[in-house]
Amino acid sequence: MELQQRFMFGPPPLGPGGDPVHRLTEYGKARMHLISRHGDLLLGAEQAARDPYGSPPWRVSTTTVRAMLVEAGYAENAGVWAATPMATLSPGWVLHQLDSGVSEETLEAVWVEHVELLTAR
Repeated sequence: MELQQRFMFGPPPLGPGGDPVHRLTEYGKARMHLISRHGDLLLGAEQAARDPYGSPPWRVSTTTVRAMLVEAGYAENAGVWAATPMATLSPGWVLHQLDSGVSEETLEAVWVEHVELLTAR
C-alpha cells in the first residue's frame, strides 16, 4: 500500500507530475525493493490466486505501469506492453534472481536499462 500511496500522491519522481519514463523507472526499483523485503508474502498471494494475472495486486501494478506507458506516449497496445515489464517485476522472478545471487543493485540497473529500451523511439 505504501508504494501505491507514493505513486498516486507522493512527490516526483515516483508521484504525479514527474516524467513518465522516470516514474516507471522509479516504480520498478521501488517494487523490487518491496519484493526484497516482503517477497514471501507477495509470492504466496500470487501463488494462491486462481489466476495470478487477474488478481487485484497484479491488476493494480499492471494498471500503474500501463498508465505510465500511456503518459509517455505508448497508448497503442499499452495493456500488452505493460505485461512485458511486469514479468520482471513479479515476486517469483525477483525472488528467484535474488536467491540465485543477483544483487538488488544489479536487478535495479537491469530494470533501468529495460525501461530505457522499452521506451526508446
